[in-house]
Amino acid sequence: LISCKIIISFFFKQYKKKKQPKVQNGSKRKNGVTHMPAIELVEVDIATDGPESTEDAELASLLEEDESQLEDTCGQAAHDTEVTNTTRVKAIWEMREKGVIITDEQNKEALGIFPKVAGLAKKVHDSMTLGKQFVRLRAANAHHLDGDKETLDWRVPTRWNSDLACLDAHLYFEKVIKQLTVAAELKSFQLTDGQWPLAGTLADILLLLSDPTKLFSRAEVPLIPNSVPMFTRLEGGLCSVSNDAELPPVIRVAVYAGVLLSEKYYDVMDECEVYRITIVMSPDKKLQWFTANGYSSAVVAQIRALVVSWWQENY
Repeated sequence: LISCKIIISFFFKQYKKKKQPKVQNGSKRKNGVTHMPAIELVEVDIATDGPESTEDAELASLLEEDESQLEDTCGQAAHDTEVTNTTRVKAIWEMREKGVIITDEQNKEALGIFPKVAGLAKKVHDSMTLGKQFVRLRAANAHHLDGDKETLDWRVPTRWNSDLACLDAHLYFEKVIKQLTVAAELKSFQLTDGQWPLAGTLADILLLLSDPTKLFSRAEVPLIPNSVPMFTRLEGGLCSVSNDAELPPVIRVAVYAGVLLSEKYYDVMDECEVYRITIVMSPDKKLQWFTANGYSSAVVAQIRALVVSWWQENY
């Protein structure tokens, strides 16, 4: 889940806010004596990276309505945000050292994708007039659509898979959306000629994360023999994308941030012997799995010794 959030963060402009104490104003008079009220501290949101234009203001307002519905009673969202921001900065820095640099213009274009995509879906869902207009345009463009999908998917912040669904629907209805956003009141939702191909590539990358995230998001804990191999395939796929010189820098850097996160998970697995022992004890994997996945003969020998020692101690 957090891997998706890290990658999407490169394509989703956020408006930062800070907290400021508010002191209750005024005084009261009773029996000729002025009584100062007790000071009440109230947290007030003050935008520090606010909208730069009228179009940004509308997008920010729509997205703020969705985010305001989130509750972070366990602090998980705050933790994920901190991990996302830290990993994001590290990815940008390390890829810059490799010569992969996101220009200011590329960064601005990328960050505008999800606000427009998610914002338009919400706008169409919330407005009966726009909803009817969308239906008419869909019918008029039915011969261009490969399938029977009828509506735009609405992004739900609490559901990881809604990001991909929202983006996929936007791409599916490209012709419809281009016609819909010609209207003056919807111009702020128009993707630029550069944003459309970026959105398509991003959707392909999020698809790579789809199966692993479904597995790890289940109520029941996934079995190690299933989760570790899937996680390994995911990391391999992300590494290939981040090393692809033909892809835009922002795509490569975003995916590299996902690679950095997967490396953190591998560090945890290396510290916990049960992961390797379980793989070796799995009939369809055993030690051959480590060899097939690029582990050196020396490391494979260490794993074998670990399993033998564990077996002798317990059986």
